[in-house]
Amino acid sequence: MADEVYDGAIGIDLGAHRLTLGLELFTQLTCQFLANRTTTSVQFQQEPSLTIALLGTTYSCVATYEGTNVEIIANEQGSFTTPSFVSFTDKERLIGEAAKNQAAMNPTNTVFDVKRLIGRRFDDPDVKKDTDTWPFKVIDDNGSPKVEVQYLGETKSFSPQEISSMVLTKMKEIAEVKLGKKVEKAVITVPAYFNDNQRQATKDAGAIAGLNVLRIINEPTAAAIAYGLGAGKSNKERNVLIYDLGGGTFDVSLLNIQGGVFTVKATSGNTHLGGQDFDTSLLEHCKKDFQRKSKKDISNDPRALRRLRTACERAKRTLSSGAQATIEIDSLFDGEDFQMQITRARFEELNAKAFNGTLEPVAQVLKDANLQKSAVEEIVLVGGSTRIPRIQKLLSEFFDGKKLEKSINPDEAVAYGAAVQAGILSGKATSAETADLLLLDVCPLSLGVAMEGNIFAPVVPRGNTVPCIKKRTFTTVADNQQTVQFPVYQGERVNCEDNTSLGEFTLAPIPPMRAGEAVLECVFEVDVNGILKVTATEKTSGRSANITISNSVGKLSSHEIENMINDAEKFKSSDEAFSKKFEAKQQLESYIGRVEEIISDPTLSLKLKRGQKDKIEQQVSEAMAKLEITDASAEDLKKQELALKRLVTKAMSSRALSKGRLTYYGYYRALQLYGSEEGIAKEASKTNTLFEEWCKKHEGRIDEFRSKARQEGFPDPRYGDLKHIIYTNSSSVSRAVPEDEAKDLMENFGQPPWITDEAGHPAKTWNPDNEEWLEFIVEGEGKSSSSMSLKEISGSSVASGVRTAIRQVEKHVEVYNSFLVAQSTDGLPRLQDDLQQVLDFLNDLDKKQKNDSSDQDEPSKLNPAELMKHIGDMAMKLEKRKREGEILTLALQPHLF
Repeated sequence: MADEVYDGAIGIDLGAHRLTLGLELFTQLTCQFLANRTTTSVQFQQEPSLTIALLGTTYSCVATYEGTNVEIIANEQGSFTTPSFVSFTDKERLIGEAAKNQAAMNPTNTVFDVKRLIGRRFDDPDVKKDTDTWPFKVIDDNGSPKVEVQYLGETKSFSPQEISSMVLTKMKEIAEVKLGKKVEKAVITVPAYFNDNQRQATKDAGAIAGLNVLRIINEPTAAAIAYGLGAGKSNKERNVLIYDLGGGTFDVSLLNIQGGVFTVKATSGNTHLGGQDFDTSLLEHCKKDFQRKSKKDISNDPRALRRLRTACERAKRTLSSGAQATIEIDSLFDGEDFQMQITRARFEELNAKAFNGTLEPVAQVLKDANLQKSAVEEIVLVGGSTRIPRIQKLLSEFFDGKKLEKSINPDEAVAYGAAVQAGILSGKATSAETADLLLLDVCPLSLGVAMEGNIFAPVVPRGNTVPCIKKRTFTTVADNQQTVQFPVYQGERVNCEDNTSLGEFTLAPIPPMRAGEAVLECVFEVDVNGILKVTATEKTSGRSANITISNSVGKLSSHEIENMINDAEKFKSSDEAFSKKFEAKQQLESYIGRVEEIISDPTLSLKLKRGQKDKIEQQVSEAMAKLEITDASAEDLKKQELALKRLVTKAMSSRALSKGRLTYYGYYRALQLYGSEEGIAKEASKTNTLFEEWCKKHEGRIDEFRSKARQEGFPDPRYGDLKHIIYTNSSSVSRAVPEDEAKDLMENFGQPPWITDEAGHPAKTWNPDNEEWLEFIVEGEGKSSSSMSLKEISGSSVASGVRTAIRQVEKHVEVYNSFLVAQSTDGLPRLQDDLQQVLDFLNDLDKKQKNDSSDQDEPSKLNPAELMKHIGDMAMKLEKRKREGEILTLALQPHLF
């Protein structure tokens, strides 16, 4: 061979070669493909050749960018693919076809499937699963797996990188024979699920083989290039799904292709799903059949298993085109022959679970890309296993009968696309079609930092296109804090402990400030090779710190990513509970801090009686003790905050309005209305006079109301604490209000939510589920509720209270709107929506009532039972909201009671 150095690069496809048709048929097809290359391939300007190598789980392939087109290079046997097998004997080392041909005779020293070891740890569950099935020995070398064989009369151990480099060296030699030049550069393809360790290990294998690896490219992306740049393809934007099912791995990628821009929207896959797994299912079936017929077990005979697997591979290929195949082996084990007929239907039945399993990653990429099935214009089949008829049928049915794209050779597409990419990277591709070609991949899991409470704060969302730069601003949690830790995580869970730690760095010193004043800008930069750099800067001083993480994007396999996403869904409720507890803890801590400021402030503390101050301090101590309990629930913490707020508000209010009889009122609301405590006292004095007069007038009804309210577990009602006609089962809030508003409320005091008998005693208790009670409310004397109009029941508790209810609800809505911004409570907007819904409903009733009153000839009909049931549903909805975190009191207690 000439010593001249080839100035291009070879492309090596590291994806699993597709085994479905078998080597002979594959060779025929690829020869035909090359014969037609001038009409089906992309034509480029005349440039020096460029070579690409594809290192697969079961087969490898090498291609060159030569002259005007991409060419797949045949090995010395004339095959366009070379088995990824390495065999060791007492005299020599065999690679490729020679190694595979003697695998049955030398099973313990013939290594294959090394792609499933590369970049992994020995204790990886997938490694353990594979080692149980391989005939060769895998040992633990300080946590890393190594293959142990007998070679040249000695026991030798090789790392997965070393074994892979031997295959790469073979592919390099094949290219050099073709080119007549020394090859030094390559582009290598890997499955989309490969993490950074696996990608780096693959690059190391290339380096051992004497190759400068220009780029690691994902196999589905390479296949998309081959498809997207094919003859007759338009520049129209389209969503393309690449379904890549090979011999050992399975990848699915959803890309948006527009002209030369290939944007990966989402990717998924399975590390152990491919033609080999289908072979294994058939192999296990044959083992059982052999044992049933001969009463002999071949499970521990590597040679017999190797021969049977080869026969199963052959049968599988036959079943891709025929309805039946024969498996026949002479003297399989202990002189026993084996023969069995296998039908396509039986083969499909044996692999039904595996076949159906290929649809799960398809559904996942659609979900991640936020696309409907109908938005996918083209479905491209890649990999020999996609020739299985059942696979094609399932995929087509999944997409509602959409036609599958089979225009590219599934066995060559990956190497072909990698060759194009290698041509671009080495400057050899100068055609108009490749000049603007751009590949944009995605981040498989969210990247972010841990906040106070170990809460995960995503900065780069899952599915974000890389390379990218994302920013997020954080702040300090303590006064005069001068050091800030930035733990970096990857995952989808709220609690950082459930995500993957990538590293940590410290920003220090920063200028001392009050908690929450510092502005800390965190910048995440992910480059095209998946290397993450995180930088944090304090904006006032400009001081910054950073960390570079080389194994961030893609650190987890697709299977692990899918598990984490499923876990995020599975543990959604526990994550929400964790978030609620953290939020409740923060709110309680914050309120305790405000209370401590009040009782320690000389001016404010003078407003408290000694006994009240002692009670508050005791309640603060109990609340702080509750904070120390690790298993305290969000509800426990909220109850502590509520108890403390009640105590503080009562103490402050009784001091401010010592001359009035209003015990419960909205202190902060009143302060907002009147500007000062003096103004509150003045206004409250006027209100108090009205209140005393009103109390004398309605003394009997108020005593009855208070008694009933206490029985139902509500606080002792004061002014304004009057249950209205919509039966919310929650008291109207009592507050210091202007004199005119107080008058309006007193004059329009509505009917309490129960009916009294002639003696004035409660006859029925409110129960929205009791239809008998509903009928009692609205029927009147001897009248059918189903035939009464609103006009006819205008004197009843329902109709007479509608307008009062409207005013009551309007006050709720007005107050909640006023303080919506003041409290960050998730339940509050929902409660506001519910109140507005009730208000709209009541306004509609009022309009109908007026229409009924004016229309004497044709009064409208309304089933009062249905009316009351609807009102009851509204009431229960409000009550449910109240119970969910005690929204009424928790969110509004500082302002209202």
